[in-house]
Amino acid sequence: MQTPMTLGSALLPGMSTVRDSEAIATSMERVLNDLAPSPQTDPLRLLGTNEMVDYFKNNKMIENTETFSYQLNDQNVGLVRLKMPKKKDGDMEVMAMVTDPRTRGVGSTFMQQAMNHAVKMTGQPVLTLNAMDRDAAAAYERMGFKADSDYDSDDEDQMIPMRLDASNSDKWEKNNTGNFQLKSRLAPEFR
Repeated sequence: MQTPMTLGSALLPGMSTVRDSEAIATSMERVLNDLAPSPQTDPLRLLGTNEMVDYFKNNKMIENTETFSYQLNDQNVGLVRLKMPKKKDGDMEVMAMVTDPRTRGVGSTFMQQAMNHAVKMTGQPVLTLNAMDRDAAAAYERMGFKADSDYDSDDEDQMIPMRLDASNSDKWEKNNTGNFQLKSRLAPEFR
């Protein structure tokens, strides 16, 4: 059974630990249904967001995971699920992340939360993930992730394994409270 953890100062404003990711995913699904008919909605981002919402609805409790939500203007605008390493010195994995397509800056806020949670839980400022496609990989590269050297870039259907070590990245720094943060990121907002 998943046990919520108290994160104290590592918990960013607007971020909270989630016990029922299905309920938040259902509320986000209603938002996505409202957005779908809009001509301004990017169909590819909407599709990817819907896939992630389905993931959170169908994978309620996964052992050794922690799920966080982010609220903006009193609305749930995203979820991120982190998988704890099996060993203390292992890398924390970003298993899944979904953000409301009307927002920007939420993904980088989730990465900062994930990074500081990784430091708290493992002592290492390291995250891993599998990017769904090249567009997602490009977004993660802007945050300092690097594709695994074993990745076959010719295989378009392959997920792209990526890793970020914030202590060895020119995109990350420690702030005055000792937490890691991206050097340049957008403040979370609705577009």
